[in-house]
Amino acid sequence: MPCGDGSTIQLFTGDILRLCLFEREGRARVLFMGTTDGKVRAFDVSDAERPRELGAAADETRGRVVALATVHDFIVSGSHDGRVQTHDAMDVSAPNRAEMTLAGKVQDVVVNGDVVVVGGEFGVKSYRVDATSGKFDFIHDCVSDVSVRSMTAIPKSDIVLVGTSDGAVRLVDAG
Repeated sequence: MPCGDGSTIQLFTGDILRLCLFEREGRARVLFMGTTDGKVRAFDVSDAERPRELGAAADETRGRVVALATVHDFIVSGSHDGRVQTHDAMDVSAPNRAEMTLAGKVQDVVVNGDVVVVGGEFGVKSYRVDATSGKFDFIHDCVSDVSVRSMTAIPKSDIVLVGTSDGAVRLVDAG
């Protein structure tokens, strides 16, 4: 089965670490990218022939942005300096809606419903994100004795699969 025609859209010159697509009915299709310079960049890709740059979040110096996910009308980003932020998906250059700093590098962020699961050197933590404000509400420490490298959520469940630095895969209840 073909994987596409191999077309290239040049949006950014630099190292892209993570991509995330935001789509809502009746709204633009926005591609977000986390980059090594600590920014979350946004591009309207509703018309793939004519992508349009929408701006970048994170004006201050920040660690490499390695984690992106969508929840409600927000993009959640995580970086190697331990910061996790919510950004307005339709106005990424607006000030961050919420920010928290965790003890260690963030490696991945996944979303299950309105629960954001953050994994990194500190283990796995879960938060509910308010649909209006974008603020984080701590749920619980899911696991604290592992260094997370990657995660994926199992749809229609509270379970997140967590890949660790020692080569193990753990099932974690994020709810």
